[in-house]
Amino acid sequence: MSLRLPLIPMMLALVGSLFASTSLFAFDSEEDLLLLEKARKSEASGAYSRAANFYAEYLRKNRDDLEVRDAFNRIGRIQQQQVRLKDEQYRKIVVALRPSQVIDLCIYIAEVLGANYVEADRARPEILFHHATEEVLLLLRTPKLLTPILGTLNSEAAKTIEQRILQLRKQPIQNLAELRETLIELAGEVRNSGWSENTTRACNLIILECAHGACHGLDQFTLLFTPSQKVAIDSASAGRQSGIGLTLVPSGSYYEVSRIIPGSTAEEAGLLKGDLVISLQGIPAAMISPAQVHALLTIQAGQEIELQVQPQGMSTITDLKLRSRMLLIPSVDWEVLNPMNADPIGIVRISSFRSTTTNEFREALARLQTLGIRGLLLDLRGNPGGAFKSALSSADLFLEGGTIVHAEGQVKEFNKSFTSTGQNPFLLPTVIMVDEDTASSAEILAGALQLNGKARIVGNRTRGKGSVQCLIPIDKAPWDKLPGGVQLTVAKLRLPTGQTFERGLSPDVKVEGDANAVYTAAKLELLRQLGKMNDPNP
Repeated sequence: MSLRLPLIPMMLALVGSLFASTSLFAFDSEEDLLLLEKARKSEASGAYSRAANFYAEYLRKNRDDLEVRDAFNRIGRIQQQQVRLKDEQYRKIVVALRPSQVIDLCIYIAEVLGANYVEADRARPEILFHHATEEVLLLLRTPKLLTPILGTLNSEAAKTIEQRILQLRKQPIQNLAELRETLIELAGEVRNSGWSENTTRACNLIILECAHGACHGLDQFTLLFTPSQKVAIDSASAGRQSGIGLTLVPSGSYYEVSRIIPGSTAEEAGLLKGDLVISLQGIPAAMISPAQVHALLTIQAGQEIELQVQPQGMSTITDLKLRSRMLLIPSVDWEVLNPMNADPIGIVRISSFRSTTTNEFREALARLQTLGIRGLLLDLRGNPGGAFKSALSSADLFLEGGTIVHAEGQVKEFNKSFTSTGQNPFLLPTVIMVDEDTASSAEILAGALQLNGKARIVGNRTRGKGSVQCLIPIDKAPWDKLPGGVQLTVAKLRLPTGQTFERGLSPDVKVEGDANAVYTAAKLELLRQLGKMNDPNP
């Protein structure tokens, strides 16, 4: 069983990662209301990416607004559905299979959810059917996307199907056998309604969307992956990603180059750390959120992106056009600050957590200690998470014992406390840099070190994602021949103190400002720990 916190593929970048989009500018309550107005107008007009951006921006300052959070998640479901309907592999499945096979899949997924989802009561057949049909109702209201698959559609028949769905929802569904019978009834309604002349395809698509809806309705991280999405997930987990090999962080009204991947087109173009990016694809940098920047920098291999760059220390602006390619991207990079100084400092950046991350991290720490560092800056800013077990083993590199994280779920493997082995811990003073985009596995590592007294945290409150997802391949014929899978939430997490992650981690030193301000504050905090500065707050 492959265990990982979600690494959202590029096709879903504006679903999963938009919640972590960072504003370059603060705003007051009047601007909050303006954001909501823009979000709702964009949603009503079908501009879902814009709506998601506005909702995400609002939620950054208003985390507890459940109504807006529901709207944001609804937009996410619509976007994911649109991606699926354009996916050639998904369309081939719709065409190739028999309705009975698709119903078998739906029942199998309901069984997997019922046995493994973190809250068993929320994954009962009756509730899953309600979630399933929410996806179908969305589908029936987007006929333009369905025409390439189903041909001309009868809008009146679509209304009839909607009415039948509402009736079926009122029927009690106590077990999987009754769920199967209800799905058969729904397929019969679709077949007899005259909605599409391609009745087999129409039945297949409706029931397939039921399978997706049963997952998506539980939470935003529980997903049924199409073959194309599964391939993208596997590539990301292996460290393969399309892009130009550039990492940017906000810096005033611009973005600053913080990392160049060896062998990338960014390296070949001569870009260097510290260079400023003025615009991307002709759009001023100040108008683009970090999530949108990430999506642009990791466009599909073979596509081009236009940049305007101001080299560090220069006033000239250079126009560049870089082509994306597939890259093998390490999850950890490191360097020594002030190597000629009597007190050199090491800095380690972890971009995400993969199966290789702990070994990369261990090697970086060993190399830095060999070079004589006196303290460590650990940069987890922008880290969306990743492999749960890598977060645990990375925390174990620092701890002499104690709890890393508590997990609660109905699967035995994830219903326990995870503790440190306490073998050969890294003992030098450590400061961790975080921001609003630090999430899941990154929060596990930061929280374990902070609450066990092994590190201080500098920056802003983290995102607050305290759950574990498990990716289960579909091994039921004929699906076992397709690279699909179910990602579902199997556990909720608590910090060593017993608190949830919902509101994120509170930094020991809160910093208002851009990435440079956080970096400067972190260095000052580490110097204070090394005894090189007086503590202003003893």
